[in-house]
Amino acid sequence: MALYYYGPVFVFGSMLVITTFLHHNDEETPWYGDSEWTYVKGNLSSVDRSYGALIDNLSHNIGTHQIHHLFPIIPHYKLKQATAAFHQAFPELVRKSDEPILKAFFRVGRLYANYGVVDPEAKLFTLKEAKAVSEAAAKTKST
Repeated sequence: MALYYYGPVFVFGSMLVITTFLHHNDEETPWYGDSEWTYVKGNLSSVDRSYGALIDNLSHNIGTHQIHHLFPIIPHYKLKQATAAFHQAFPELVRKSDEPILKAFFRVGRLYANYGVVDPEAKLFTLKEAKAVSEAAAKTKST
């Protein structure tokens, strides 16, 4: 009987963690220091992802995350339309990933676990740059 309660709770909790993590993290997602961060920069740092038609519909298209952050007043049933307009008008600002969800979660999770410590003095941080710096330091150390 407990499985009927805890099973769905576990699935829901897992999906909440995975979607929240992936909306706000990717290899090139910028994290801004206090002196550089602005409301718009912070909102544009989120990542749009599709979780498949079924999950997208059940979650009210939460994968359209940039537009959700920029304009939280847009109702969920207009998010896809607003996102398409945003992508067309500002293609240089779009941050989108088509990578399969579980693959992305484990890939970005490993990057975050290995390189996700941000220097408090940093003005801009990405996991990609942190990995490159760490690998360069390891090469220098080994020579």
